[in-house]
Amino acid sequence: RLWVLEANDWSSQQLTTTIAAILLKEHAGYGVDINYMPSGFGVYSRVAMETVDGAAAVERSSHHGQFGYANLEVWPSGQRAQYLELVTTQGQVADMGYVGYDGRSGWFVSESFAMDPAFPLSPEFYRAYNASSPGGRAVLAALRNSSVARCGWGGRCCCTGAAACTASPGAQGSEIHWCPTDGDEELPAILSASPMMDPGFNEEIIRNNGLQLGLRFVGVHEFHVAAQRALQHGSAQLVHSHRPSLFQARLRRAGSRVMRVMLRSEGCGEHAIDGSGSWVCDFPQQPLSKLLSRNVARDPIIKKFFTRFSIPKYRNPASQVDARAMQGAGIMELLDALAGRLPEDDLSTLPTADDVFDVACEWVKHNEDAGIEWGNWIQPRKLPFFADTLHPSFPYPLLGGMLFVSIVFIAFCEIPWLSTTLNPRNVQRILARSETGVCRTELEIRLRGSCREIPTKSPVWSNLQAGVPRLSNRTSMVFSPSTVASKISGIFNAGGQSPVSTPKLPRTRPGLAKGYWKGLFQTAFEKPQAKKFWEDVEAWILRARQLTEPPQQEAPPIEDYVYLAHHTFSCFQQNTVVVIPLVRSSAGAASGRPLEVEIVVEECGGGAKAGRDFEAGVHRVRFAECRDSAQIFVPIKHHPDLWQNANWFQVRLRHVVEGNAMLATPSEASVIIFDEDTWPGNIPNSKRGGWGISLMRYFIRVDRKRRGEKWTKTLIAMCWLPVHSVFVSTLVQKLIVDQAITTIQDARPDQNTDIFYWECIMLCLVQLVSLGLNRWADVVHTRNRGRTGGIRQVHRADLLRKFMHLEHSEHWLASDASWLYSVIYDADVITGKAYFQVFVLAQACVALTLSVVLVVGLTVWGSLKSDTSGAGIRSHPMQSLGFIFGVLIIIPLGLISVSIRRRLNWVAVIARKDLECAWFKSCTWIITNWRSLNGFTAEERATLEKRVLEQNGKFVPAHWDSRDSLFDTAWITHWTQGVSYVIMLMCGSFALADYQKYGIGSMEVGTFYALCKIYLSVGKYVGKLSGAFVDMQQAVVSLREIAALLNQTDQRSMRREARLFAKPGELLGKQQLLRRASKHLEQDNHNFISFEHGTWFVRPPGFKVGGVFAELRLKACSVPLGRVVHVTAKNERVLRTFLGLASKHLHPTSETGEELPDDQVGVTVPRALRVMLLPMGPISMGATAPSIIEQLELTGAPRELCIALAECAGLDPYRATATLGSGSSQVLSIVRAILLDPDVLIVFRPLAVVPIDMRRQMGFLLRLWQSGGGLPRIARLLETQGLRSRSKSNVDAPRYRPSTRSLIIGNPEEDLWGGFKLDLYVDVDKHLMQEYEESDDDDGVTFCLAEFEDDPTPNSQRHQSPRLRVGRLSGDVAQDIYGGV
Repeated sequence: RLWVLEANDWSSQQLTTTIAAILLKEHAGYGVDINYMPSGFGVYSRVAMETVDGAAAVERSSHHGQFGYANLEVWPSGQRAQYLELVTTQGQVADMGYVGYDGRSGWFVSESFAMDPAFPLSPEFYRAYNASSPGGRAVLAALRNSSVARCGWGGRCCCTGAAACTASPGAQGSEIHWCPTDGDEELPAILSASPMMDPGFNEEIIRNNGLQLGLRFVGVHEFHVAAQRALQHGSAQLVHSHRPSLFQARLRRAGSRVMRVMLRSEGCGEHAIDGSGSWVCDFPQQPLSKLLSRNVARDPIIKKFFTRFSIPKYRNPASQVDARAMQGAGIMELLDALAGRLPEDDLSTLPTADDVFDVACEWVKHNEDAGIEWGNWIQPRKLPFFADTLHPSFPYPLLGGMLFVSIVFIAFCEIPWLSTTLNPRNVQRILARSETGVCRTELEIRLRGSCREIPTKSPVWSNLQAGVPRLSNRTSMVFSPSTVASKISGIFNAGGQSPVSTPKLPRTRPGLAKGYWKGLFQTAFEKPQAKKFWEDVEAWILRARQLTEPPQQEAPPIEDYVYLAHHTFSCFQQNTVVVIPLVRSSAGAASGRPLEVEIVVEECGGGAKAGRDFEAGVHRVRFAECRDSAQIFVPIKHHPDLWQNANWFQVRLRHVVEGNAMLATPSEASVIIFDEDTWPGNIPNSKRGGWGISLMRYFIRVDRKRRGEKWTKTLIAMCWLPVHSVFVSTLVQKLIVDQAITTIQDARPDQNTDIFYWECIMLCLVQLVSLGLNRWADVVHTRNRGRTGGIRQVHRADLLRKFMHLEHSEHWLASDASWLYSVIYDADVITGKAYFQVFVLAQACVALTLSVVLVVGLTVWGSLKSDTSGAGIRSHPMQSLGFIFGVLIIIPLGLISVSIRRRLNWVAVIARKDLECAWFKSCTWIITNWRSLNGFTAEERATLEKRVLEQNGKFVPAHWDSRDSLFDTAWITHWTQGVSYVIMLMCGSFALADYQKYGIGSMEVGTFYALCKIYLSVGKYVGKLSGAFVDMQQAVVSLREIAALLNQTDQRSMRREARLFAKPGELLGKQQLLRRASKHLEQDNHNFISFEHGTWFVRPPGFKVGGVFAELRLKACSVPLGRVVHVTAKNERVLRTFLGLASKHLHPTSETGEELPDDQVGVTVPRALRVMLLPMGPISMGATAPSIIEQLELTGAPRELCIALAECAGLDPYRATATLGSGSSQVLSIVRAILLDPDVLIVFRPLAVVPIDMRRQMGFLLRLWQSGGGLPRIARLLETQGLRSRSKSNVDAPRYRPSTRSLIIGNPEEDLWGGFKLDLYVDVDKHLMQEYEESDDDDGVTFCLAEFEDDPTPNSQRHQSPRLRVGRLSGDVAQDIYGGV
């Protein structure tokens, strides 16, 4: 906004500067200061603003203001080096051209003196100054009489330049005398004003030409007086002056005739500013330059002005103007006008600043009156104050206002509208989750063992100081008992249970734990309650050993009772209804009394939702007279286009509404709903092949339906993002450049353009609002896209639920590592590269559509503007169509290239996936079985590592191939876009040049910028589009694998039972369902587990590996219930298979390993009984239930009972299950099985790894549970509260359950062998069909083992085990309760 113009001592420069200042200030509104400097020496450094000199410049610089600096009449002589450095090389100074007139210095003498006949050497008059010339002596003598330079003084200045000299001592005033030599003499002097005027030229001309002359510098004021007096009076005086100058103008006004001494003009030599050069010629004629500081480039108006500003030397002779008028006057006329303002008789008077300003102002006024438009030089700045970039306050008002509006708008968007994490409340809420006070994970702190970065008040610090790693929700390693007790107590109390007082345990200290040597037996017997419990158990064992007949079953309090026919019912979703049979006791049915019960249908955490999957409610069921069964029908809702995992709900007998009866077990049952639809979306098998388009389409449709409104919000938000970046931003830029700015530029001087400045502000606000909407879209799509919780974790949960509910034989079809790999990797792939790519595709399509619309719109814009402007030459229509075609051709080429390479991509992705899965399986085994590594030698570990590395070595090249094929496919589109962009850039630049230079076509600057941005956006979004198709091709592989896993048939035995009632899609009437239910009940037998003759168990082809189960074929046999049954076999694999079939852990197959038809059962287990197979190894639930008490509470037993029973078994309820050994883990498994209290418990070697000191007690506990009354009897012995009902209601009536349980033991330990006369024994080997036996027997005999074998093995054979026996101590003899000593 501010310019400082330098003014020097000579009047021509002052006049030119003043005229420029008037025009800048009056017509353009710039602030102008005049900086007076005595000479032009150092002007380059001042203009470059390297040095700040002069009052005006110093004042502006001290106020830290930004200003420009200029000198409009610079004499270049002697400053060539500065010009090259600051103008040409560094660019610190801008050369704006010549001022319009040139300048030249010289020596002047009066015409009368020069033409005097006494001096015959004219016109080569200068040769007379050479003392060696005989004719010059008179000239020199005459000059010496007028003015001399005294060279003999001690302070003389000689030889080189006079610019560095000071005034000579004794000289009048401040004169400087210069002599060419250092001799003691007085030379004729040339009168000059200052040594800074043409520095070095005078000295070099005198010295190099051998002239006997000196120089006398007397100052500006004294020079004007002495020089004008000498020249007016014809004195013999040489005067150094320049043209144009006020001095010459005053001479012309006075009528003094002067002549310029002409020097030689050839062989001039080189000039140096210090006078040391070889210059011998006349003074050169110099074009005078305009120099400006480099910030002129920031202001095109000032740049235009200084470029065009010029003043001629003389007025145009052809102009018909009065000679006294200033119209069109040149610098010579201006100087004459200035001289006319000075008195002729007072030569000492110099013009003041007002005189200079008056002449300059008169020149400007006369030219304005003549109709000259200064717009040729400078455009008047008619603009609002906020848009004035040269105003001293700019850009602070505009910047402040825009920042204020932006901050308010951003605050509104982020805090009340979107409520993002920029909201302080949300920041506090997130930071409040940190319990440690440090940004470090507990694993890192534990492994680093460093506390320097942890606050001393942090719980982590306290735990580390105590040597106890801290338990959190994320980790489940070693932790303090008190911490876990408090956490469990908090969870328990939150669930509505009564608080349990937990003893305050001392803080664990580093080192050995107190009593670390104690075993489970000693730990348990230290507690009085546990000691009393085991004494009662032992007393019961002694009594039970003497029994010869099974105790009488405890009769129900009321002979009329009702129960559910099964503890588990199953149905298919497609059947739309499930029948629930109820059974009444025979005595109650025979009584003929009316009976009505209330049954509740409700959710139970099995995944089935009331109203969505089934109809919940309360039903009343009335038994018909003398009938022992009744049924209710529960409607099931079918979702024809939605695949679902098996889920279940609960039916529960609440109480008897009418009749004298009671409820019996099972009073609660789970109803499993199976869905025969295929994943995803019930896609037909015929559409699961091909390119995977149908599979992708069904998958996306299902997720869209499930996400509902959130999916729509995400799609809208994703489609809005390119609206801002592609459409709004481009259009705003186009309108600002080609509409607002061009209109302002083309406006007439008298036209008001404020509205277009306001248009720029409004367009900027539109951009800001669009940015806010862009932020809204980003927040909406981030919160609603569901990539993690909504999609990825849902599919992972589906896979996990499917895996958890597979039957044992169904796990053989796919390994556990394959499932884990799909859960981790494939679920992530289908989420990010299938589901989310739909939004990317939609976004890319919207962006490309907008790009095409913009290109067409810009083309139409240019054509319409070209038509309305009346331009004579326009571009051919094909030129505009070419830009449209360039955009359109990119899209199909990119998609075709992706489609062509789909087979290559699939092959590469599948190879990579298979090899990574193999490596993943090995890695998973090593990490999850780290305890097994302790048994490996270093060589074995190295070999194992080598094999894993070999798998990795195979995987990495496959990964490279997959990566390269996918990236290279995407790059085909990038190449296409890049070539199109290059062609557009070339053609567009030529079209822009034609339009800007010659007016051909319609390519404006804004249009060209918009096309560049559009083509780049097209490349970006076509890349996204092709990338989405490439990602989808990769996702198809994972989709197919997940579909195969989720569509695997699970729970086949339960599905078989469901088909017995109604096959999938079979819609039966109620009478048909009742007949099938009655037939189903008639086949039930509560006394035996029966094996049909010729029962096969064969592994399916391709799955015959592994050593847990064997293949077998059985004869007809039955296993009685209600007793302790010992099952033995020589081959333990055969025994495990037999127990698995009995527990329905395994299911009979055909002789080829295929599933049996529905009409063939193979093994019959009573449906009303809950059968449980105790795992053959210790179990732990890991992080889901990290402590013993948490794992035991999952059984549903009361917390007090769980704690008491665990302590009686010698376990610390608050200890982490991950820290238990194999023996303690087996004890925990037995305790857990007893707390579950099944009807039939099948175990294999239950005491094999139990610690030897606790083996006897655990055997007693199993027998007490089986024969003594189950878990209720154990709870009474522990003197704890009664069993908590599993029901969710507190109004349920009490239930009757038989006290006797069934315990089937495979290869029992000696602690469970003889001594009990009621035990039964089964030898599986006797019921295996040998290879030579026929597969079908005609007699159909069924062998009931309980009828023929009480104890087939001699007692002496069972006591040959060398293991230590633990019994009661009687004196010094160990009394064996089985009868041995």
